[in-house]
Amino acid sequence: MNNIELGDFEKRVLEILKRKEESIYRRILEDLNLEERRLNLQEKSVRIEEELRGQRVLLEKLLHQFDKRFEQSDKHIDIIREEMKSRFGQMHEEMKGRFEQMHEERKSRFEQVDKRFDIMHKEMDKRFELVHDDMKNRFQQVDKRFSILTWAMGIGFTLTISILVVVLNFVL
Repeated sequence: MNNIELGDFEKRVLEILKRKEESIYRRILEDLNLEERRLNLQEKSVRIEEELRGQRVLLEKLLHQFDKRFEQSDKHIDIIREEMKSRFGQMHEEMKGRFEQMHEERKSRFEQVDKRFDIMHKEMDKRFELVHDDMKNRFQQVDKRFSILTWAMGIGFTLTISILVVVLNFVL
């Protein structure tokens, strides 16, 4: 063994280790109880995987239920939206009808007021015509009286002057 060089020694140790690798591995596993631990860990990992699969199934069911619930909520919201549209549509039509009715009522009231105003206007025209005719008759009567008075005064002055002239002619 003294003849063995350092490089050869390492090679030889590596060869021995390679041949005994499996037996060393088994012995270390037995000494440290690693095989049992490995089996326990494998069992635990299998249980964990099964539990995770169960959890995944539960989560998928839960997500499916959420999807159904959201679909129901969406349908319910759509129904409510349609009901609101129809209600607002009805309210809009009712309000439109009321406004049209109010417009027609106001229009008829204004027409009635216009008719009353026209009637009052015609009555006022008639009254003014009657007053005009009455004033015209009165002015004609006053004019006749004035002309009679003028004639009478003219005749009276003429007679008075002629009497004065005749009297003065006699006196002078």
